[in-house]
Amino acid sequence: MTVLASVDYRRFPDGVVRTSTRVGTLDRASRDILKQAASPVDAQALLEAHDAERVGRLVQEGWLVVLDELARRPTAGPPGSPILAIPTRGRPDKLRNLLADLAERGVSHPIRIAIDGTDAEVAQTRAVCASFGAPDLRVSTPVSRARAANALAHALGTSPSMLHVALAATAAPDGVERTGAGRNSLLLEAGTRPIVWLDDDVRLRGVTADGEPCWREHSPTFLSDPDATPDTEPLDPFAVMNPLGRAPTELVDLDAAWPHMGPWSVRALAAPAPPTVVLASGGLFGDEGTAGNAHRLFLTEGLGSRLLDRPDAWQRWRETRRSLRIAPGPTISPLPQFMTAWAATDTRGTLPPFLPGGRGADGAFAATLKLLRPEVLLAAIPAAILHEAPARQVSADSMIAGSCTHFLGNFITHLAADAGRDPARDAPTRLRRLGYELLGQVDGGPEATAARWTDWQQAENTRRLVLLRELRRSGPDVPAWRADVSSAIGALEDRLRTPRPTTPGDLPGWPAEDPNTWQVVGRILTAMGHLTLVWDRARDAWPTITSAFDTP
Repeated sequence: MTVLASVDYRRFPDGVVRTSTRVGTLDRASRDILKQAASPVDAQALLEAHDAERVGRLVQEGWLVVLDELARRPTAGPPGSPILAIPTRGRPDKLRNLLADLAERGVSHPIRIAIDGTDAEVAQTRAVCASFGAPDLRVSTPVSRARAANALAHALGTSPSMLHVALAATAAPDGVERTGAGRNSLLLEAGTRPIVWLDDDVRLRGVTADGEPCWREHSPTFLSDPDATPDTEPLDPFAVMNPLGRAPTELVDLDAAWPHMGPWSVRALAAPAPPTVVLASGGLFGDEGTAGNAHRLFLTEGLGSRLLDRPDAWQRWRETRRSLRIAPGPTISPLPQFMTAWAATDTRGTLPPFLPGGRGADGAFAATLKLLRPEVLLAAIPAAILHEAPARQVSADSMIAGSCTHFLGNFITHLAADAGRDPARDAPTRLRRLGYELLGQVDGGPEATAARWTDWQQAENTRRLVLLRELRRSGPDVPAWRADVSSAIGALEDRLRTPRPTTPGDLPGWPAEDPNTWQVVGRILTAMGHLTLVWDRARDAWPTITSAFDTP
């Protein structure tokens, strides 16, 4: 089958048309062809519905692309031998369990652990790592990463204080998620070796599925019954890296996948570089590992039926974070929804750093990477790892409040979208542009930062409001769910009527009226901006400095 598509088709007045690679004036018949081909379409169907000569001319001029040929371009191939990367903070007992699982499996790959926490927590965690006795286990601490930041700053001729924030999270106060800084040191330590990520509170047991390979335009994972208690089995932690570096044709049947593709898929397959799996993830069984339960309000394809498949299902979902999130079969998606609880990253090519302080650093990393490199694909493997995080209390009230809550990771994703809009720029250039976008958010001091956050927050509230109104109009007739959606709509409408700064969800308990709140936000954004500007050079220079990682 020959498949045609137009990339990012947009129509402007007077017949002006733009795709991601071309701008020009087209007649109405040509515009109709591009509109029909906004999603992949069989070339034969397009030729039968339109003038064949006009279709051929649009292909020749680059308005239409032959998608199946582009999807079959060879990639660089699988990456080399991986390192196992574990960020940890204040959970030495959980980490001990995971290390015992690794020892039981006889893991011989290099293990790198980025430790964060109080001095006492760091000492306890180092002792746990020392007792493990692995041949190639190295750890870093906030102190060792600060020393490495000094050396790196000297090598790069940049600010040590900003690199302290980016690698040791010195600006993030207690109560703020800080593992992003440790993940940055792990990325630097990996170099071009692939990374297998594990959270410190997972166990090497879980469940597997045996469905057919598939392509999904949106989220590749599913939620099932929160009360599910399937039998668990041992899991190979390195299974998650098997899809890395592979082309989509190696993983799914594209002839079966075309009907499930939309604009994001077309953009990935038609990108200048060959479409390649750069991120891979496994599912979770146990604690869901998210900031709250508000995301369950925003039902998406494949999710709604599982959340509402029995009369009392929604009531149950409102009060628990427990779930089984697993892809039914090997799955490819152009939209990375990435969590590092059990995941893998191909480090070849341009990568962004992680947000050093705040929640959602892994999701922001994936979204930023996607915007910098449109060819990036995510693979979800049909397995879910046991996640032992302590169950947090959730409720209908926390769900409604969460619908109006925004995190720094969401804000980074928004800024990355601006940096990635110009397709003529290469990925390193777009990464530097993101750095300048981040620094621009703190121009004018804390009040200006708060104002910019508020403007974005209101725009995001408007987007969520439109989505929830549409969901309420077209969603299922489940009274409890509809009541919660209506409550969330009311909360968003109230926020939009009275625009005012609201503290990022990363800083619970910090008042929005306090300038210190926005100084903390400003320091985190500034550090992220500085690190982004020097990130490619930092990756090159890291092997030449004294490592932040040593034996425990």
